[in-house]
Amino acid sequence: MKECLSCQIFYQESTMSCQKCGKPLEEISLQQALAHTRMNILRKISKEKDFKVLDPQTQYIIASYFGDHSLFLFFDMNKNHMKYGKKITRFFIQPINMTCVFNIPWFLFNMIYSNYFHYRYTQFCETCQCKHIPGRHSSQECEYNLGYFHILRDVLNGNIIQTKKIYQKFLEKDKKGHHRNPYEDLCQRPVRMETFLDLLSIGFSIFLWIYLTVYVSFPMAKSFVQKVQNPNVYEWSFFN
Repeated sequence: MKECLSCQIFYQESTMSCQKCGKPLEEISLQQALAHTRMNILRKISKEKDFKVLDPQTQYIIASYFGDHSLFLFFDMNKNHMKYGKKITRFFIQPINMTCVFNIPWFLFNMIYSNYFHYRYTQFCETCQCKHIPGRHSSQECEYNLGYFHILRDVLNGNIIQTKKIYQKFLEKDKKGHHRNPYEDLCQRPVRMETFLDLLSIGFSIFLWIYLTVYVSFPMAKSFVQKVQNPNVYEWSFFN
C-alpha cells in the first residue's frame, strides 16, 4: 500500500504519484496505514464541525454503497447525526414527512425514541464531537463515533476504495475484543430482514387505513347521510 504523506490519501501499489498534488508516494505497511488512519480521524473530525447526513442525495449515495435502502439504515444515520455537534436542530430523529402516514409503526417508534434521546443524551464529548448518556461514554464508544463519521466521509469523497481494507482490519480487531465496530454496523447489516420488516410495517399501515375507511368512516358517513335525508329528524328537532 502507498500513501501521499501531504494529502493523507492511500493508493494502490501500481500508482506512482499522488493524483491530487502530484508528489511521489511512500510505501507503507498495513500497520502504518492503521496508525495514520487513526490520526487522520482525530484531525478531520476536530476540523470539520458540520457533517450533513440528512440531505436525501447524501443518504441515497451512502445507502447505495452499502446496498441497503431500509429504514433501519436511514434511522441509524439520522440518530448518529443527531448525536453529532452540541446543538440539536430538530426534535424527531427521523425527519417527519408524508411517508409516516403509510408507515405508522415507524412513526410511533420514531416519536418514542426521539423523546428518549432528548431525555438521556445530555452530555457532550469534545473528542468525538458527539452527545452521550452521562456516565456511559467509554473510550470504545468515542472511537466508534470517530470511525463512523470517517467512514461516511470516505464513502462520499470516494476514498473508501483505498481505506476499505483498513476498516476491515479494524473490524477484525474489534471482533476479537468484542467491541462494536462502525464498519460492521454500516456494511454487514441483515438487509433482507430489515427490508421484510419495512414491508411488514407498510403493509400493516395500509391495512389499518383500509379498515378505518371501510369499517369506521364509511358506516359513520352512511349514518350521517341517512339522518340528513330523513325529514322526520328535522320535524322532531323543530317541535322540541
